[in-house]
Parts: sequence; structure tokens; C-alpha cells
Amino acid sequence: MSTTTGAPKRRVVGVLGGMGPAATLDFLQKIQAHTPRPTDRPMGDQDHLHVLVDLCPQVPDRTAAAQGRGPSPVPVLRSMAKGLVAQGADFLVVPCNSAHLFVEEAFSNIPVPLLHLVEQTCRAVKDHPDAPNAAGILATAGTIQGKLYHQHLENLGLQPIVPSPEQQKGVNQVIAQVKAQQHGPGETQALQAICQDLKTQGAQCIIAACTEIPLAISPNDLPMALLDSTDILAQATVKHACAA
Repeated sequence: MSTTTGAPKRRVVGVLGGMGPAATLDFLQKIQAHTPRPTDRPMGDQDHLHVLVDLCPQVPDRTAAAQGRGPSPVPVLRSMAKGLVAQGADFLVVPCNSAHLFVEEAFSNIPVPLLHLVEQTCRAVKDHPDAPNAAGILATAGTIQGKLYHQHLENLGLQPIVPSPEQQKGVNQVIAQVKAQQHGPGETQALQAICQDLKTQGAQCIIAACTEIPLAISPNDLPMALLDSTDILAQATVKHACAA
């Protein structure tokens, strides 16, 4: 655990990042934003969390692997996890939804816990003040086809609603544009149209179930709640680190 004179003991965070890089940077900014401020003095450097980051964009494509079109990311994820633990990480987080199709296998012998992004997000949906019965899912094709969110939502009594195959192509394009750093108002408008259709199908909220999605659309862009999986994981990370 991280210790600094005059600062509270906190667990060291290990971040498996780079999936993609912009999403990882967004996650780190949100960790900083959610770190509690001291009430008796100005916040200093020592009040922030000790975060170890392996930002590795070379992790094999998760959707391609899930669809049998590319190599498995498991060996790289396992190597990253072992490296972070060797450096002193007390627990791990992966700010990539589709990577969670592989974390059970990748982390099978890792001696520190993983904060599971999908589990944390689905609990946040269940606890949302609007108490939605159905949630629309914006995610990669791998996450949708692997039904990564379906089981967790259904176990909580919530109905998952996903885009049509044609709309999913639009979501995929937005994600690709964010990864290429070429997104703008057009991508936001494309997601707004898809979300409106999900609402028509009965979705009472939208889950940004890909960490690129919050970079293209914000809660202010929708007439319904947008639950940001990146932000939810950041809040859970800070809470777990500060509970030491």
C-alpha cells in the first residue's frame, strides 16, 4: 500500500490501459476528479492516489478475438497484470469493456483482485435514482455479440436493449472515429439518433458500455440518463483505494 508522511494509507491502483489510449487518459482524469479533497486544508500532490499505468495499445483487438478473427488478448493482458503486481499494485482495473470478455481467463492466477468494470456499471444502473427497468447499450460489436452486459443486467432484473445490426455499424464507426481522434458533432448526432431509437424500444437509460463512447457523447446530449462506464469505474477505483 502507498504510504506518505502526513497522507492516508491507500491501496495502489494498477491500470491495464491503452484500449484505447484516449479512453485510458479519460479514465485517469476521472480518477483525479473523484479523489476526495481534504476539508481542513488545500489539496496537495500527496492527497492523490498512487496509480501504476501500463498503457499498451498493442493489446490484440478484443472484438476481433471474440469473433474468431484475430489472436487472443489473454497473454498480453496476463503479462500486463503480472507486471503491475510486481511493481506494487494492490488491485487492478481495466478501463475497456470488451476486454472483460477475457479477464476471467487472463487473471486466473493473479494474486490481487480486479474491480470488474461491467459488474460495477450494472450495479450503478440498478441503483440509479430513476430505477430503470430497461437499459440501452452502446458498445463494441464484441461486447454486444458476447452478451457481456446481458447476464449481469438480467441477474439484476433489468432488460438489455441493443441497437439493430445496422445501427451497430454506426456505433462501430463512432468508436473507430474516436480511436482515430477524428470525432466531432457528426458522431454525437449519430449516437443521439441511435439512443432515440433505443428509447422508442423501451430503454429508460443508456449505458456507455465502451470507454470511447463518453468521448463522443455526454449526458447533456440526451433527454435520458447516460451512465458512463468509465466514470463509474473511476468512482469505484477511488472508493476501493481509499478504503485501505
